[in-house]
Amino acid sequence: MHLGLHCSRQFFTATITNKETSEIIFQKSIHYDEDLAHRDTQGGFVKNSNTKQSYLDPQMLAEALDLLFEAIYEENSAIIAEVTTISGSSAPATVFLNRPVSEIQLNPSIPLTDQLREFYSYRHSPIARDQSAENAADLIKEKFSSSRPIRDITGIPMTSHTGAAQIKKLSDEQPTIWEQTRSVHTSGSFLCSLLIGKDAPIDLTDSSQLGLLDIKSRKWYSEIVEFVAPNLQEKLPQLVEPPRSAGFISDYFKLKYGFSDQTRCLAWISEEAAHCLGTGNLVQGEASLVLDETYSLNISIKTIPSEVPNACKVTIHPLQGYIAHIYLENGLTPLIHTAKRLNISHEAIDSHLDVIHSVADEIHLPFLQKESALGIPNVNFDKANILSVINGQLLHLKLFSQWIEQPMHSIIITGEAAKLESIGQLCSNIYQTPSYSIRSINIPTIGATILEEIFLDTPFKEIKNKYHTEVFSKCKLPEPYMANVYNISLNKYHQILTEHLSN
Repeated sequence: MHLGLHCSRQFFTATITNKETSEIIFQKSIHYDEDLAHRDTQGGFVKNSNTKQSYLDPQMLAEALDLLFEAIYEENSAIIAEVTTISGSSAPATVFLNRPVSEIQLNPSIPLTDQLREFYSYRHSPIARDQSAENAADLIKEKFSSSRPIRDITGIPMTSHTGAAQIKKLSDEQPTIWEQTRSVHTSGSFLCSLLIGKDAPIDLTDSSQLGLLDIKSRKWYSEIVEFVAPNLQEKLPQLVEPPRSAGFISDYFKLKYGFSDQTRCLAWISEEAAHCLGTGNLVQGEASLVLDETYSLNISIKTIPSEVPNACKVTIHPLQGYIAHIYLENGLTPLIHTAKRLNISHEAIDSHLDVIHSVADEIHLPFLQKESALGIPNVNFDKANILSVINGQLLHLKLFSQWIEQPMHSIIITGEAAKLESIGQLCSNIYQTPSYSIRSINIPTIGATILEEIFLDTPFKEIKNKYHTEVFSKCKLPEPYMANVYNISLNKYHQILTEHLSN
């Protein structure tokens, strides 16, 4: 049996899978706002509008981990002893500890949170939505502006959301707390550390969120590390290539829940990497298109482009090469807004997409709100329709993916809008590549399970047959005659966008 864990921004999920059949034996989620209401979170985190802080208490993650294992034990205690491997992924958050995890002698008769309370140097773990470290991010960018942009070194933009900026803010503003800090973890490496009872390494895919990695050398970038905070290098865990074993599960979990001595824990990967694996995006040229609150086009690539533009980033693929990410902040909201304005029900949206697009059709810029990463002002939506909005969104992502200059030969569509029956054919025609839609909400836990398969050297073909047969049997092929139509539409979108920016 394999246990896959996924710690997202709003909930913590555990899935036990039969490795022979890929059958899900157990699945349970802890929803932070509802199941841990005493943590007083909204959307899974705490937001302070006065300080612009967005953070979570790492104790909440430890509590959710214990609750998940208690749920497994109560439903089927015997199955726990059959778990041979545990892997996981986590949404970005930075955790500060005041001593090595190996010094925490956990007693299985006492709740995990009661024993961890004194081991944090700082209980506010900044998340990817934190906006309180803008000044620190600016200082880092100014320091390195004379050389090549930081984005070209680390693969990601340096913003208040980045771990490096959050670390620098803590170090500069609260030096005593920083001096007391002995280790800096991602939420993933923190949870893995709890599982194995010692400081876990940081998987390369998970390290990107910190903004401290030289993505080409795959090592900590010493110049940035030295500038961000004193003695930061010695507080960072070891970097490891995925998939890598972090160690065997600790006595606390063996004695309390009945895990085997031979239960191995893999180093946790990033949420994006787990999503990549869970969609079947395993080799170069495959892509996933996430259509949710924010849209993202994620393409597996072999080499890093010479420059990484705004609203884009490059991270390390969990198997080989890299992942290029192109983002559109104006995701589902413009579509929902337009449907509501035109009195179109959710069920009827499909009928407005299931039409043959022509060069005469309108294309609407998708910026209901300002696109902050690119500095694009919002536009008026009074004349927008469903097709013009979704065409504008997908063409925007295509336009901003051209910097990659590496081919894309298939695209897997996920997220809320993937439920639309017509979206697959539309994407196939715009991107002129076969498309597949996945409607599962458990993609990251599937990805964690696939990581374990890869660790055991299971061939890719066998993995796809086991986990993605149904998905890849429902293919939408591009209609060749639409290629020229959408090439003209892409140029038209570029022209409209250029005119908007010049006004």
